[in-house]
Amino acid sequence: MSMDAQERYARIQAKEEELKRREAGLREQQLDIEDDRKPNWPVCCPFVYHDISGEIPIKNTAACKVAYILQYVWALTLIVNMLAAFGSGSMANYSVAKYIVFSIIYTILGIPLAFRVNYMKYYEQCKKEDLSLSWFLLEIIFFGLNVVGAVGLPNSGLCGVLYAIDAFSKGNGYIKIFGIISACAWILSSLGQGFLGSRSFLLYKNQGKD
Repeated sequence: MSMDAQERYARIQAKEEELKRREAGLREQQLDIEDDRKPNWPVCCPFVYHDISGEIPIKNTAACKVAYILQYVWALTLIVNMLAAFGSGSMANYSVAKYIVFSIIYTILGIPLAFRVNYMKYYEQCKKEDLSLSWFLLEIIFFGLNVVGAVGLPNSGLCGVLYAIDAFSKGNGYIKIFGIISACAWILSSLGQGFLGSRSFLLYKNQGKD
């Protein structure tokens, strides 16, 4: 090998080492930035850092915002479902104790679990542009729960369509109002989760094609 070739090879090696050092430095800076991020959500008692516009790539932003809004829809659905359950005692063949106890359990457990297990997993994967099949499995289960809630089987603590139908024929004014609102909320949440799943599947198919 000639002296010129050796010098060029040495310069190339030096540049590669410099690039590696810079890359390692950038990674460390990125980790430091992530470590410095303080929880900012929810506002009342923040426990997680959440910034869709700042962290999520543009092509995933719309789907992530839909998922975020659907968490509020889910929370409101469970709350309205609980309010409707409190009126179940006015209808024959309905166990008010079961409805109240089950609906409270659904609300207390359902809201934080859906946010942490379903939404935050989706948020992190959208941030990394790496949607996984494991999230789709969770979404299918979550969608199924919404559909079951929309149906509203008797004495299940779920005030869906069947519950609303009985409320109109057997219940008082309170239960009629909250029965129909609860059924509509369950239907809206089910449709929203179905839309999110289909939208996310398109993102999943197009991963790595940019």
